[in-house]
Amino acid sequence: MLSATELRTANLQLDSCLKSHSLKSVLDFQFLYQFFLIQFILILIFFLFDSGDLIETFKILTGREHVNYSKFFELADVTSGQRGHSLKLFKPRCRTTVRQNFFSLWIVNEWNKLPQDVVEAPSINTFKNRLDRHWYDTGIQS
Repeated sequence: MLSATELRTANLQLDSCLKSHSLKSVLDFQFLYQFFLIQFILILIFFLFDSGDLIETFKILTGREHVNYSKFFELADVTSGQRGHSLKLFKPRCRTTVRQNFFSLWIVNEWNKLPQDVVEAPSINTFKNRLDRHWYDTGIQS
């Protein structure tokens, strides 16, 4: 995963090559810089969509969206000794790939990975802050 520091370092190296006028090294660093920039943008897009969907799931499950959560999700049976948080979701089997890509199915794995303190946040802003902190602590987001 690319950090902002690595991106700045690549940018500084590109600037120094431009000053030295070495065409081969300029082309090498331009390619490297573009590669890192594209990777960084894709990571940002992934986290923006992923966090937005997790926030929407939080709203649905906690009743902040005026939608019956049972239309989208089924809570897992936590009495059977499963590990994880109290709002763990059950993921039903599906035969088609199209069905696996539905929001109510693919978000289940991401939701079930969250720790208890993130899921039991008292407000949406607290959920967002705890989600960011969890991703930062696990090294997912830099």
